[in-house]
Amino acid sequence: MNYHPSLIICNTGGPHSRTREENISSTILGNSLKKIIMPRHSKVGIIFPAGILDIVQFMHDYMNKAGYNSTEDLGKKFQGPKNLMTCIDGQEKKGLPRINNKGEQKKVIRNAVILGMCNKFIYNPDSPIIWTRKRLTRIISLFGAGDFYELD
Repeated sequence: MNYHPSLIICNTGGPHSRTREENISSTILGNSLKKIIMPRHSKVGIIFPAGILDIVQFMHDYMNKAGYNSTEDLGKKFQGPKNLMTCIDGQEKKGLPRINNKGEQKKVIRNAVILGMCNKFIYNPDSPIIWTRKRLTRIISLFGAGDFYELD
């Protein structure tokens, strides 16, 4: 074959040489500047003292010392958010109430009520309060659906 000298034929190789990789990290949660709005409602968790073997029994004793007989009593007194919310696990303990701080007793109980109404991904205000070690030791952020479902 004869090619014109100004014609340059380039081959970059096989299909793998024409691929790109790019790591993307972004979130729509808690950012009101994005088009999808899922505002962060609150961070929920409890800081327990070290050495507690049975956290569920400890919380029941804590509840009784505060003057409540059952988790149903707590649910009537301590209201969490009124809507379904999305639960996202976190680790940041800053700002969470501590069990051994007497001034934060109401915050501890309120957070225990909310944690008891959360499953792995959803906070449901109509759910019964179910305390397990896993639920009570979680630290979560609650996100409201905002305008997310109104976009359709």
